[in-house]
Amino acid sequence: MCRYDKDLIMQDVNMLDVLNKLNISVSSDISRTDISTGNNRKVLCPFHNDQHFGSASIYIDPRRNFKGIHCFACGESFNVIKIVQYCLGVNYGAALEWLAECNGNKDRYKIRSSGISNAKIVRIASDGKVYTESHKETAKKKNSLVGLLTTADLELIGITNYPVKNTIEGAIINCYSEKPEEIEIPQGCVVEKTYFMVNGSLETEYLIVRNQRYDINTYLAEDPEGAVIMLLTKIAVLIKEKTALVQQISNSNSKLCVNVTHLTKKEIRKLHELYDKILCAWNENNVAIMG
Repeated sequence: MCRYDKDLIMQDVNMLDVLNKLNISVSSDISRTDISTGNNRKVLCPFHNDQHFGSASIYIDPRRNFKGIHCFACGESFNVIKIVQYCLGVNYGAALEWLAECNGNKDRYKIRSSGISNAKIVRIASDGKVYTESHKETAKKKNSLVGLLTTADLELIGITNYPVKNTIEGAIINCYSEKPEEIEIPQGCVVEKTYFMVNGSLETEYLIVRNQRYDINTYLAEDPEGAVIMLLTKIAVLIKEKTALVQQISNSNSKLCVNVTHLTKKEIRKLHELYDKILCAWNENNVAIMG
């Protein structure tokens, strides 16, 4: 798949055209709205069972090059890329391609590349399993991964700092298939839960590593391959666990279970968006994840 210039697409895209092609209902009331861009025009939010105009509207902020929908019922702003992903069930790259086509001239938004190299990227299957597949992307790009993740992203994944990378000699003291007892953990070391692939399935492993920690941006700068593998694997595991939880409680009519189901589905959607965000930056950076 070709890569596309997100900023240029966002600059040119017309929200009214996009919503029309996605069959998202737009109010006929144009008072206090921008007729050309549709800014402030009421819509039916596609992210919840919206039945009446009033809770959601088109939101455009030229300063941030933001175009999308803000929904007071959901308590969130959704950019146009997320809307396309959600409505069409496609990934980040495919959503950009769809928008480029929607704008009328795909070639205008294509990022020209040279120096093609073979690489492998991590994918999440529909059943939650993680696997790698071959992919070709451009080479010699600036590391766009550093600074990519916000505090909210890190909180969603459950990461603030991360142990010193495992490639450093002496970082790993020992490993176990089951969580070790406190007595087996040497002073100055910690237990880290990690995962590895066995016949397409994720297996758990506990590593005793030296307690040397630094922030995720340092990890991304020094070992982008290891950092991205860790992030995508962790997100895949969270999606699998949260999906299983939803399946277990979705049939219950209790108010608590209904609320938990709604919030968990929201988290799953955010995790998928974060996965695509990291993967897109990874492809742009063209640092190969070797399987």
